[in-house]
Amino acid sequence: MSLGYTGLCKKVLEDEDIVIYTYGGENWNDEKSQSGDINLQDGILVINKHELNLPSTPYKAKRRTVYFPPVMEYVSSGAVAVEKECKNTFIIREDSPITIDYIGYMLLLHILMRYEETAKFPDSECFIQ
Repeated sequence: MSLGYTGLCKKVLEDEDIVIYTYGGENWNDEKSQSGDINLQDGILVINKHELNLPSTPYKAKRRTVYFPPVMEYVSSGAVAVEKECKNTFIIREDSPITIDYIGYMLLLHILMRYEETAKFPDSECFIQ
């Protein structure tokens, strides 16, 4: 069973300093969110490479280990940002430690997890939750 959230981002720029993604998403629990909104790509995510403590080579483990990047720490320090929220932005709970758009947060989490595995920023990333 799904919680009813989905997101998709696409890399539009990468240089030696920053990576920029456009993103969109849907919240199937909100009647204003429509099927196909994920393709609007009306939000913007920015990653400042030099502000992150990321490996330069992929992480290789004998067993699969789960790595959860400290996205909110990176947001607080300015290393990553939801520069523009997408149409279907929402905050999961007011008392949650996640104080940015939930769809943007989840995409940043997936981007940084993928970077940890490959030492490259993915061209695109998505999630369904």
